[in-house]
Amino acid sequence: MLRTDQHAAQLRHRADHLTHQAEHLPDSIAERLHTAAARLRHHVDTHDATRITPEPTS
Repeated sequence: MLRTDQHAAQLRHRADHLTHQAEHLPDSIAERLHTAAARLRHHVDTHDATRITPEPTS
């Protein structure tokens, strides 16, 4: 569970970093990094789809 939008942004950045690292590693290790990045992105996407935002006050 992600607590804040900032936390989600940090995880998205981490996933991008893992994907970038995977481009420079052997296939077996790269596959693990791609899997980890996909898992992080799934959590972030779930957060984005289900987050609760406060109603604007008038």
